[in-house]
Amino acid sequence: EVLYWRKEKEIYDISSDEFPLEMMKTGIVCCRGKANDNTRIVYFIVRKQTKDMKAKVQRMICLWLERIQRAEPGQHITFVMDVSKSSLANVDLGGIKFLLTCFTTYFPDMLEKILILEMPWIMNTIWKVVKQWMTEDQRKRTIFSSFKDLNQYIDADNALTYMGGKDDWEYSFPPYPNESPPIIMKQDSSSNFESDVISMAEGESKVGLDSTYSGAKKNKEVMKSDLSDPSKELPPSDEIINLGSLLNYTTTLSYTLMSISPVAEVIFKQSTKDSNTSRYRSNITLTNRCKEEGMVVAFKVKTNSPERYHVKPSTGSLSTGEELTIRIHLSPGYEDTVSRDRFLILYQKMEAGMDVAEFWKDHIDKSSRFEHRIRVRFEATSTNLRLEPPVVLKNSIETTKISKSPNKSPIADEVAGLNRELARVKSQLGRAEESVEWIRSRFVYSLLLQSFLIVLLFLVIYKLSNI
Repeated sequence: EVLYWRKEKEIYDISSDEFPLEMMKTGIVCCRGKANDNTRIVYFIVRKQTKDMKAKVQRMICLWLERIQRAEPGQHITFVMDVSKSSLANVDLGGIKFLLTCFTTYFPDMLEKILILEMPWIMNTIWKVVKQWMTEDQRKRTIFSSFKDLNQYIDADNALTYMGGKDDWEYSFPPYPNESPPIIMKQDSSSNFESDVISMAEGESKVGLDSTYSGAKKNKEVMKSDLSDPSKELPPSDEIINLGSLLNYTTTLSYTLMSISPVAEVIFKQSTKDSNTSRYRSNITLTNRCKEEGMVVAFKVKTNSPERYHVKPSTGSLSTGEELTIRIHLSPGYEDTVSRDRFLILYQKMEAGMDVAEFWKDHIDKSSRFEHRIRVRFEATSTNLRLEPPVVLKNSIETTKISKSPNKSPIADEVAGLNRELARVKSQLGRAEESVEWIRSRFVYSLLLQSFLIVLLFLVIYKLSNI
């Protein structure tokens, strides 16, 4: 259930870019400091929630929980709900139920406690409803407090000034004015390579990436951050390169085993449709950059929707300097749903002459191979797009820039919205027609019954008149 939910909601690729700028500026959900029990504090300012943003708030909570989970695996949180100066119009019961589901199912074992601050008496009725949705453990972890008693749970140095604390940090987006040192990924002490630097397209914040690979075991990375800035995309938890988040930056990578093009998206276009098979064509180009004598690079291409794609070749090996074009064909009928699909390219050095199939049987574990994910996109009409340069993977001293992919067309979003509205209206019309048909049939039965009763009445009158 959790894996299906994460895939459906695209949690792995979640970023601040998908939220309206005005909503990000409100600071309705943010992360700042730690509580007395050393748990990370996540603030939810209920009074800032309006009717228009209720649907987006749920996803924004997922953004913060995902960031904390990746940056500090195993870190527990204190979820602070500030309901001061809020009214019933600011409350979303569906959002509260979703939040409880997050802590029980989607992000289990993250919640240390829920701290509800300054709850007005008018919210007591809502609390009686919410309490029924909570598990027994969640009820025990829920604490009601006022700003005056907040120091029992959050030290005054970490509490915000408007709550009676000494932390004068003020939310702003972008960037944060009182920002602590940015996210840093430290290298293992055994590493012989210096961290590469990812420079953000805007601002001066930088994120370090460790590209070291030692033997068949990857160096572990330690991430440190105050998690204040949602505009900074977190690097992935393992050695997997999350190009979905890196596309927001001008990036310098240092890798050498293999070059892959395109970097982030396999694009199928209407113009590439095969007239004979009706399939859409696209390519992925691999180039071996490993110069180690007696070694080749083995590769394997996988997808989360194998029934839709025909990939040839899907596995093989490349000798030094060899370039290979992998042909990918998309079956018709899936044009509107390919945005959820991903291709995963596995690759690793291999001794020349080894059997590729046997090699991959010995490299099932993620720690014994490298991985590269690529998204999928379908273009119904041809557009002038910048071609993505190849990215050089694993330990190269060369640099490559990744261009940001074009934004989704607002017209396409509007058309999709109109189609959904049309489907809703059609559904309502269908139900209305069924209701009219039911009324018509009952009306006919009523007329027949009345006619029968009238005839029966005349017969009775006739009999009585003859007596």
